[in-house]
Amino acid sequence: MSSTAIITSSATVLWSTVAGANSYDVDYKLNSSGTWVNAATGTTSTSVNLSGLTPGLLNDWRVRANCTSGSSAYAQSQSTTIPVVTCIAPTGLTSSGITVSAATVSWTAVSGAISYDVDYKLASSGTWINSITGTTSTSRAISGLTASSLFDWRVRTNCSSLTSGYTQAQFTTSAVSTCPGIYDVSTNGTRAGAATIPFNTDIKGLINPTGDNDYYKFVINTAGTITVTLSTLPADYDLRLYRNNSQVAISQNGSTTSETINYTAAGTYYARVYGYNGAFNATNCYTLKVQLGTASREEGLITLNKISVFPNPVANSVMVRIPGIQGMANIRLFDMYGKTLMQRSSGQVNTQLDVSTLPAGVYMVNVMNNGKESTMKIVNE
Repeated sequence: MSSTAIITSSATVLWSTVAGANSYDVDYKLNSSGTWVNAATGTTSTSVNLSGLTPGLLNDWRVRANCTSGSSAYAQSQSTTIPVVTCIAPTGLTSSGITVSAATVSWTAVSGAISYDVDYKLASSGTWINSITGTTSTSRAISGLTASSLFDWRVRTNCSSLTSGYTQAQFTTSAVSTCPGIYDVSTNGTRAGAATIPFNTDIKGLINPTGDNDYYKFVINTAGTITVTLSTLPADYDLRLYRNNSQVAISQNGSTTSETINYTAAGTYYARVYGYNGAFNATNCYTLKVQLGTASREEGLITLNKISVFPNPVANSVMVRIPGIQGMANIRLFDMYGKTLMQRSSGQVNTQLDVSTLPAGVYMVNVMNNGKESTMKIVNE
């Protein structure tokens, strides 16, 4: 007696021919059960297929011979069905190295995985683009993307005989670095007209014409370390740092050497960029960055229920920040008459909206996430 062709839900049982047998009766049951199930009565074959079995469990089966003079005693055997093999979808999806045209997506390795398939698409598109099929890596660099755009990406596991479902996530590409950037506004020639800038972000600006000054504002809530850098200098530019109206630090390296200021204290600050001895450049931008160490920050000018927009007033684009976002948020921009001008879905903490084509005026940004709603006013210059 033997069993063959064993899979998750069936098996074929076989036995040797019995001399004088006219036919055979076959029964089966779960080993844990006391009730036999008839599989065949009076079969002349020496094999029977048992179907409808439970995966991964031990089954008893028995067979007896029917002769002219009567039936024999049962002979009994056992077989175990194959467990269901699952192929687990990837988890731990993250995005890094995000630029204006590229991003690297990553996931956690899956036990039993042979390889992975990765697709991506614009969130507004219904068509997926395959990035790679059958990669053994747990990350994938995606290039050729559109700046300032929300992208969906998904990954699935390929196992030895199965493929998992897809796991999906999102990322937003960086905005194109324009020269000058959105924070080098017409009013920032004085501290009073300085735009409030975000931290850990490259701020692009021009010193033009000669004698031009560019002021930028930022607020530190709790004392701690900050580093202000001025780099990619097209001419001999210098950097000064003011706390309210008082100068607290200065960096005056020669030529196009980068400038750096390290400082520690809470307060309202203004970074001033200017050309030494009237130096200027009408076409090439400098890069200013305020990096936080142990200091805590205040970036937004308007905050409601922890959701904020900056800068405000707005020039070209506005950043919507949604701390603690859960799932997808619906972001809507509308005018003072309630007409929706722009609508986006985002799963990111920071989402940038391009308002460069909108006329100057007052607009409203509405954010809905996880059953909560916030509305903020912005002024487009």
